[in-house]
Amino acid sequence: MPGFKYQFAFGPTINTFSPNINFVDQVMPAKLEEYVGSNLQVLQQMAADEKRSLNILTQGEFTTDFKRSGVRLVTETTYDKNPVRQTFYFFEGKDDIKFVITCTVPADQSQAYDKICDSSIRTFKPAD
Repeated sequence: MPGFKYQFAFGPTINTFSPNINFVDQVMPAKLEEYVGSNLQVLQQMAADEKRSLNILTQGEFTTDFKRSGVRLVTETTYDKNPVRQTFYFFEGKDDIKFVITCTVPADQSQAYDKICDSSIRTFKPAD
């Protein structure tokens, strides 16, 4: 995707929407919980500005196969009239780097993708 540092992974299109996983990193000198909170505020503000709902379904700890702890946040919203579920995985890296991995899937297909996303992200290991 133009403008992104990392490549997106796309699945087959379902009703005009392609499930995807994307990665971003950002230097932010804050604790991970604060970083998650500020991202959630941005998501809520964007939804309000675009006059769409944002439902927070769950938020909790997530641990990779490499024992790296992070935060898993699950939301539902709409993009271009498509109801989607987004699962955000937040991790800390060295030198104040924060990683956000986002799985976005059609809301009505989310159960089929939850295990795929969780299993994929459990293998995440940033280079130290």
